[in-house]
Amino acid sequence: MKRSRPAGRNVEQIYAALRTCGRPMSAYQVLDSVRPHGISAPPTVYRALEQLVDKGQVHRLESMNAYIACTDPHHQHDVPVFAICTECKGTEELNGAVVRAVLADQAERAGFTMEHATVELKGRCANCATTEGDTVTVS
Repeated sequence: MKRSRPAGRNVEQIYAALRTCGRPMSAYQVLDSVRPHGISAPPTVYRALEQLVDKGQVHRLESMNAYIACTDPHHQHDVPVFAICTECKGTEELNGAVVRAVLADQAERAGFTMEHATVELKGRCANCATTEGDTVTVS
C-alpha cells in the first residue's frame, strides 16, 4: 500500500515553492517544482492552491492563469492589486485599500454585492521602460 503525504505538508511545500520563486507560476509549474518533494498529482496541487488562496497566502492572477505568494499575508485582502510587466512578467502587489473602497461604493450604488475582486494592471515596469529608452513619469 502506497503511503500518502499529510495534506498540511503538501500545502507547506507548495507555499514554499511559490515564495521561493517570487514570480507568478502556473499550477503545472508549481507541480514541476514540488515533484522532488514527492508531490506528483495535479489535484493535490490544485487543492493546496485553493486552500492557500482561501487563507490569503496566495493570489490567483486571472489574466495569467497563475498563482503568486502574497507579499504580506497579514494585510487586508479584499481587493488585491497587481502591477504586471508585459515585458519581463515581473509582478508587484500594491496596496488595494483605496481601490476596494471605490469599487465597493460603485457596486453598492449599482445594487451589487461585491464578493471578490482582483485588479491587474498591465504595463511596463520601471526597469523595462528604461531599458527601452522610455522615460517613466508618475503624476
